Amino acid sequence: MFVNKLFVIIFMFAAVLSISADSPPSPLAQDQIKIDGDSSDWNSISPFMDEIGISSSSSDFVDAKSFHMGFSKSEFLFKVILSPSPGSFDAKEELSIMQIMFDADMNDSTGNRDSKVYKVIPKGFETRFELFITPSKNIIGRLYSHEDNFGRVLKEWNSGSEFLASANGNVEIKIPYSLINFSPGANQAGIRMLFAEHANMTDKGGYSKQSLKLDFAVLNTIPAAQPEKAAEGKSRFTIWHLIVITIWVVSILCSFAIAPKAGLSSGLAAINFIPFLGQIAFLFILAFGQWPMHKDYQKLEDRLREFNEDI
Repeated sequence: MFVNKLFVIIFMFAAVLSISADSPPSPLAQDQIKIDGDSSDWNSISPFMDEIGISSSSSDFVDAKSFHMGFSKSEFLFKVILSPSPGSFDAKEELSIMQIMFDADMNDSTGNRDSKVYKVIPKGFETRFELFITPSKNIIGRLYSHEDNFGRVLKEWNSGSEFLASANGNVEIKIPYSLINFSPGANQAGIRMLFAEHANMTDKGGYSKQSLKLDFAVLNTIPAAQPEKAAEGKSRFTIWHLIVITIWVVSILCSFAIAPKAGLSSGLAAINFIPFLGQIAFLFILAFGQWPMHKDYQKLEDRLREFNEDI
């Protein structure tokens, strides 16, 4: 495979939350970034590294350029710009573009011990993610375990999957913490992450082992997820809707029973078919209006008074 023939690692940058990155990784609400190939949802997020690679001097390689990174409560998210776009690249064999390595417990005695990855021994790292271009110009990603010389594939994702998407040279990647055995918290000091870009032709050396710390205090800074909008043409019927409708129907039935007893027409009771405002108007008329029944009582009282005066 072509990647095994690569003999140089050109550029490598290790990310540190508070020390050496161009911009700290961004805390992201869950599902704020959609892995769909549309990178517009990254527009408000500053690049983590403006240049992860240096321009290649050969047309046989694709560079990994501007690099974005963020994290939610359950996953890391990445966006990288490839140049030239894979659609214009004629790969004869599967080509490795870049990789991200993870040491989830920050312990040199666990994970990889003496296996080399592109002439470097990443001691203590347990998993690595590698991005490839295939001869058919597809983008694929593989997550490897350190076992079997870092060759055991844990997951493989094609572009268009839930975890990997690409369009017009923009690649979006999602790696859940659970797949790299990372559980941010008081008992886990942090995580080491290495970013290596493979496309260039000038040897820039190996890896710098620096750390990115994510604990629960950091995760608590993640903004709340925006509530999902109801699908167009669909409504969400709840128990409160049922209660309101029940009160409305009962008010209509009661108004048609009350109106005749007060000497009012049934037509007046029909205003209760107007939700809320109809009920208020009907109660206002009952409370402050003069009922026809009261007029009849008044006439009877006047006649009785005249009768008593005649006597």
